[in-house]
Amino acid sequence: LPWAVRYLRCKKGKEDLCEKAENKYLNTCWVERKGVKPPTKQDDHIVGADKSHPGWRYHQLKGRMLAGTVLEALQEAINTWSDVTITGGHPLPDEYWHVTDYYKESRDKMTSLDAGVGSCLKLKDYVPERVCKTAMTGRSEFTPRPMPESTSISSIIKPAEGGYVPKVEDKLLYDGPDDPPPALDIPDDAIDVRFVVSAGIRRRRRRRLNEDAIVPGLGWQVHGELPGVCDGTATGICGRLESSTCLLDGHMDSKGGVLGNEYSGWLVFTVKDVKEGIIMLALETSHDPSENDRTKDWTEARTSEKQEVKKDGDAVDGGEGEKADEENKAAEHDAETEKADEKNETDGRRLRRGYSQVAARTNKRRRLLPEAFKFDFAIDGKVTTLDKRAFEERIKKPRDNLELLTVLDDASAKAGKEIEVAIRMRDCGRDCAFALTHVYWA
Repeated sequence: LPWAVRYLRCKKGKEDLCEKAENKYLNTCWVERKGVKPPTKQDDHIVGADKSHPGWRYHQLKGRMLAGTVLEALQEAINTWSDVTITGGHPLPDEYWHVTDYYKESRDKMTSLDAGVGSCLKLKDYVPERVCKTAMTGRSEFTPRPMPESTSISSIIKPAEGGYVPKVEDKLLYDGPDDPPPALDIPDDAIDVRFVVSAGIRRRRRRRLNEDAIVPGLGWQVHGELPGVCDGTATGICGRLESSTCLLDGHMDSKGGVLGNEYSGWLVFTVKDVKEGIIMLALETSHDPSENDRTKDWTEARTSEKQEVKKDGDAVDGGEGEKADEENKAAEHDAETEKADEKNETDGRRLRRGYSQVAARTNKRRRLLPEAFKFDFAIDGKVTTLDKRAFEERIKKPRDNLELLTVLDDASAKAGKEIEVAIRMRDCGRDCAFALTHVYWA
């Protein structure tokens, strides 16, 4: 059999040949590289592979099938271009390559779709019904995502004093493409498809606040997002943390967010070209207070580096604050137990990525907010305050680990408007560790 299809599908009684690790998986965690010595011991192989992972041969076959379809379509397009311009001359008429009318037709069909078609309207208790027939725009700190810098929440945040904007603080251990692992070398008698396809192709290189004023705070930080260009492409350079035990695993998935608490102050950002008057936020409200180290030892929100840091204790006073502290101790105990269990199960996977994201992703006991807790959000300077009860009623949970808060649903909004949005928490100290993971608008 040709090398590319060996051990891909074994006959009955010989299935074990296809399942052998040496035939199914080809990976390593490190290849010696000049000038780079990993500070963390590297694993021999990427951990976590089991029968649920199909292996490299399956991915290679599927990738070539998809590539073949794209190449056939490109060839058909080139043939059409040639046939039309031979008789009609250049340039090629718009109707052969402009897709505006095609997209417009698709959107018109969607907006006129009967309400009974599909399942979107089942979510009407969680999101505005208009969302089902509206093209949305978004920003996120999850990866991978295309054009990471321009699609992040950080890219729309209004800078605080001194130009401070929350960003990924972790650094890549090294830069530049990885050297190909010897395990991926193609045998001498096999066809090198990559060489055939790339022949002649030039590759691009990638290179305390005034209560009436909404002033960006200095206490927000990006948490849980991998550094680098995590765009999901084969050439993306992502992760490579000093704490990684498998620098060549190539994983780009991380679930980051802009993390803050009461002392972080206002988080201010701008959404552009709002046409339908819809703005929704995805929040994570179960983070541990210790995850925000930027506000460590702060007792009030700061908007200036010159502002004095008080040292007179926590801002959440007795009574309600003490009650919340007692209840949160139980939550912390549960979280620590879960962290220990999870560590035993997936220590290798978490270490190689360099992050422990378990606390924010599992259905653990939610941290209890003080009764005095308040959540403020502002639309173009107009502040709406939600107390604890109103906040918990207003935030919706369509599924596990997804909390949505609609801050604007106004069909009369002026089309094409630029809107400034701001959020903050109050009267909860560091206990309300919230992360903004996605912003959606239309």
